[in-house]
Amino acid sequence: MNSGSGSTFVLFVTVLSFISTSNLYPQQISTKSKHKQIQEEPTLLSFHEFFETDSTGIKPSAKLLALNGKRVKLVGFMVREEEPLRGAFYLSPQPVFDSEEGGGTADLPVESVLVIVKSYEGKEIPFVPGALEATGILQIGKYQDENGHNVAIQLILDQKNSQSPKSQKTKTNHR
Repeated sequence: MNSGSGSTFVLFVTVLSFISTSNLYPQQISTKSKHKQIQEEPTLLSFHEFFETDSTGIKPSAKLLALNGKRVKLVGFMVREEEPLRGAFYLSPQPVFDSEEGGGTADLPVESVLVIVKSYEGKEIPFVPGALEATGILQIGKYQDENGHNVAIQLILDQKNSQSPKSQKTKTNHR
């Protein structure tokens, strides 16, 4: 065993002990600063940033993958569904009416996101026309909505915003 690595470890432990017992690193973070850390500014994510193409076809973009598990803001349109989901809705880059005639969510654009609204669990969310702003935690993976349709991208809406979807009055440029 190299004696240098043992002395490095002792030095590291000593420095760590000094930092933890000194005023250089406060042991308690105020509730206000904890709240600020949790409520960091969301990253604005546009639907046209979701995917990229290469010689093998379409795949998730590096930006989309990097934002997995992070707080993002999406601006899109609530999908009007023939049979609305309970506690969730689909957000799409353009207005869409999804008829359930055997195709399930096949009529939805590939970029569509399932938005989960925890405060509406078990309840239908009323349709809101026009552009909507949705902020929450982005999740990428293999999910299913309550009707068993596969979903690759979902957004868990922030609790403070989950009373109902918020209409966006500003013009948005979607591709």
